[in-house]
Amino acid sequence: MVVLYNLFIQILWWAIKVYSFFNPKAQMWIQGRKNWKLNLKKNVPRQGKIVWIHCASLGEFEQGRPIVENLKQSFPEYFVLLTFYSPSGYEIRKDYSQADYITYLPLDTPSNAEYFVSTVKPQWAIFIKYEFWYQFLHTLNKYHIPTFLVAAVFRPNQIFFKWYGGFFRQIPFLFTEIFVQNAKSKDLLQKIGYLKTTVLGDTRIDRVIAIANQVQPDQRILEFIGKRKVLIAGSSWPPEEKILLHWIEKVNLKEWCLILAPHQVTPQHIQKIKDQFKHYYLTTYTQGINSSPSDILLIDTIGILSGLYQVGTIAFIGGGFGKSIHNILEPAAFSIPIIFGPNYHKFIEAQTLIATKGAFEVKNELTFNRIFVKLSQKGRYEKAQKAVHNYIQEGKGATAKLIHYLIKHR
Repeated sequence: MVVLYNLFIQILWWAIKVYSFFNPKAQMWIQGRKNWKLNLKKNVPRQGKIVWIHCASLGEFEQGRPIVENLKQSFPEYFVLLTFYSPSGYEIRKDYSQADYITYLPLDTPSNAEYFVSTVKPQWAIFIKYEFWYQFLHTLNKYHIPTFLVAAVFRPNQIFFKWYGGFFRQIPFLFTEIFVQNAKSKDLLQKIGYLKTTVLGDTRIDRVIAIANQVQPDQRILEFIGKRKVLIAGSSWPPEEKILLHWIEKVNLKEWCLILAPHQVTPQHIQKIKDQFKHYYLTTYTQGINSSPSDILLIDTIGILSGLYQVGTIAFIGGGFGKSIHNILEPAAFSIPIIFGPNYHKFIEAQTLIATKGAFEVKNELTFNRIFVKLSQKGRYEKAQKAVHNYIQEGKGATAKLIHYLIKHR
């Protein structure tokens, strides 16, 4: 099986290489790994203590970020090496100041893993959530380097728990300790005989709390809102935008306004939204908010969405009619009820908030309007708000627990 795994990795490499001729992201994936050995040797010190943290992409980085920042605070003498698998993580965070060196993870081959691990010789290796690269983990294990998987989530349909998953079932055993987000994940690991598991929670909660504490009100947005309540559509896609068009036809626009932050902010998509909502007073963020009252504030830039939720009454999060919902912890940090589409089952936070009535699933315009009316009823909104608040408060502190563990075992 190891031979087959190595063969698969080589096929993956050539497939991405061919695809890179047609796809810019695949091209970045290839180009970013050129001369990695030389760069690693040049940028990583030969002496001193090194912590290696690996994230697949941007979402995992948000879980790893509070760990990096707390490590630098607790162990300022440590050198932090941060690696990414995907360009969507590396290209956005390659200048992140809290890490001492940031690079791509090389292809998971025996020779690459041997060179990487023997060159870096980390004090600890910390993998975030979903990264199970056999050769790297096997090599770390060979060198007796403590290796941790943090903020992990396991589900019964993963290959580790299938009858045909024998080779992959050994991979969790290469970790020194696995810190999971919930008890169900711990139970699944115990069923295959892995016992070094701690229910830690989600370090992203610490991150969104930190963001919420740092956000400053935008006076222009406050002027746009006035005394109205606010529905914030975060990272919306066309299915959500269609529902919003149906909603705004029925809502009282003297009491409510809409802040619409689409996932795609290309000029073409921004113009499409303007055309869709042409019968309403709409203003865009970058062109300046109108002094006269508007029904819709269209966010036509990136990087400000997480702070917008502070002024929200209800959040409608996009992605639930596509592959999966986008970040719901950012609005949850401000204790506002959350609505999203049906594709949310991979996310523990969504499942928990649905169960506690802090979040709500919608399937179409009718169910959205029904939930909106319910949240407008006396007492319903406050109960939902409290459920979201409790989830965040009960979940905070995962990062501090991990740092305490590392201090205890260093």
